Amino acid sequence: MKLQIDFLLIAQNQKEVEVMKKLLMAALILLINIAFVSTGFAFSKAPPEKATQEKVSQEKAPAPEKASAAEKVPAKKRPAKPKASGFVGKVTMVDANLIQVKGKGGSVTFDASNPEFRGYRDIGDVIAGDTVAAKYTKDGIMVTKLKGAALEKMAEKAKKALRKIVVSRTNCTGTSPCTVSVDKRTVEDYKLKVINKSKEGGSGMVTSAPAGISCSTGSFIGCEDFFVYIEKVTLSASADTGSTFIGWRPVSKCPGVGDCAVTIDRKQTITAVFTKP
Repeated sequence: MKLQIDFLLIAQNQKEVEVMKKLLMAALILLINIAFVSTGFAFSKAPPEKATQEKVSQEKAPAPEKASAAEKVPAKKRPAKPKASGFVGKVTMVDANLIQVKGKGGSVTFDASNPEFRGYRDIGDVIAGDTVAAKYTKDGIMVTKLKGAALEKMAEKAKKALRKIVVSRTNCTGTSPCTVSVDKRTVEDYKLKVINKSKEGGSGMVTSAPAGISCSTGSFIGCEDFFVYIEKVTLSASADTGSTFIGWRPVSKCPGVGDCAVTIDRKQTITAVFTKP
């Protein structure tokens, strides 16, 4: 009888174990399903925070600016005019080492032995009538061109203006009435220019007959003048002490070292050359 009871107890315990196994197995399967579902849901949707950031960035992105049609291209700046610094006036005289300027306060003669220029290449470009600003600097003189002169062109035009010359021919003898014939011709004046050139330090003077040219070496003053058409002009050269006159250029027009006779039939330039032995 006791053995039968023990067997029943063991059988009941085995049934309870089986039931417990089944419950544990069901609970394990349920947990696995819950974990799988949760993981799948996480991969199927983007994180809310990231999606929100993308939406905000799209809303804040500024639209590309369009070029304004009314926007104007900046105009080119005109070159600034030279400033009038120094004594301002008109040039009345230019020499190799001197420039005379006449302004409101009178005339001032500047030493141009060591010049600087603005608006000119060298002193040879400066002409009487130019408006300039001149001032002394630490090393010499500064000359700034403010306005070019039309004086030279006007003078040349006036000299070349047609004019009438009356040529009279007479044939009168004794005390009988005198008949005079008058011939009117229209002619022009032409410029004769002399260049007084120094070679190896030579110097001298060139003069003309009729008067009009008196040109020293290194000077621009008195080295050109206008003469009447077909007039005969004689140029004479005299060397300074210690210098020698060696001839005219072009040689074909004035050979030798004597006087140079020029017929004024057009604009001409004659060069005189002085040297030191």
